[in-house]
Amino acid sequence: MREDLIYRVWLSEATAERPALARRLLEEFATADGVWRAKPSEIGGLLKPDDPALRALFDKDLRTAGNIIKHCSQVGMDIISADEEEYPPLLKQIANPPLLLYVLGKMPDLRIRPAVTVVGPRIATAYGLFMAEKLGYQLARAGVVVVSGLAAGSDAAAHNGALNAEGLTLAVLAGGADVCYPPANMPLYRRILESGAIISELSPGSRGSRYSFPRRNRIMSGISYGTAVTETPSRSGALITASHALEQGRTVYAVPANVGRLSEGSNGLLKSGAIAVTEGSDIIADLLPQFSSVLLPELASEDPRGERLPEPAAVAPEENSYTDVARRIMEVLGDKPLLPDEIAQRTGIDISEISMTLTMLEIDGEVHRVGSGYTI
Repeated sequence: MREDLIYRVWLSEATAERPALARRLLEEFATADGVWRAKPSEIGGLLKPDDPALRALFDKDLRTAGNIIKHCSQVGMDIISADEEEYPPLLKQIANPPLLLYVLGKMPDLRIRPAVTVVGPRIATAYGLFMAEKLGYQLARAGVVVVSGLAAGSDAAAHNGALNAEGLTLAVLAGGADVCYPPANMPLYRRILESGAIISELSPGSRGSRYSFPRRNRIMSGISYGTAVTETPSRSGALITASHALEQGRTVYAVPANVGRLSEGSNGLLKSGAIAVTEGSDIIADLLPQFSSVLLPELASEDPRGERLPEPAAVAPEENSYTDVARRIMEVLGDKPLLPDEIAQRTGIDISEISMTLTMLEIDGEVHRVGSGYTI
């Protein structure tokens, strides 16, 4: 174990979910050890007096950091620091890379093998799910590490495609790497750990928040050479990932789909210059000049199910949602904000279920809060 790890864990916890602040402090004091040894007056001069991080930075107790390191050692979770060789090289290049990565499973060597992120909405059509699975399968079959966020719907389809191809997949979580979210994806979580890895910038046991989910997306795009977006509406967490990719100078790919609300986001990306993809081979062709020695382009067009891809017009308009509750909520929302109580009256769903589901839909960008109400 590296000698300064305890200070890096302490700094990561003290600046919880604020990688820009951690980076600023490291630039000022050179090392995590230096930040820890800095006097309150030195740290206080860099931040506003009411900054909530000040209290944590003034607390020099290392016991929590030590307990985290001990726990990781006991459960076989690796901690990779941004200045180590194992840290994904492309992730080092983004504006605010995570100070640490907590890793369960076997981290693919991304110095040798390229990664591509495949994302789409939780609430997806049969066409969108098929394309996410197909791209995951074909990319993994050809030797690409498929990255996604383990969410229900499109993310799960991409991971499953990669696993069915007996390839490598990497899940980036918004909570701790040991916290499977959603819980219903535990079988998939376990499958990923058999050959791939699950990573997070947050320490073990951390729960995802409405803030950590969007921040997680910068890791998904930053770790990869490109991000492929499947059929996606105009407000979606997948588009947040795509916007991060563009800011990071990465390639954005998009799957063409029928014109309509459920594809406004992905079709909009195509209008803005994203590369249209219908097969994994379209992405492989983009990567091949740099990775010809590790990729197998002839495998990037294989069909994952032995089926023909259904034409978009043949896909039933009914959404295949990650929960029936989410689908029914989306059906009653429009441009005029509705209060949770009004949604409950219109759907007959218990208000507690509605509140929890609205929170997750808001995190993903599927719905938006306007005052006390919600719109799509």
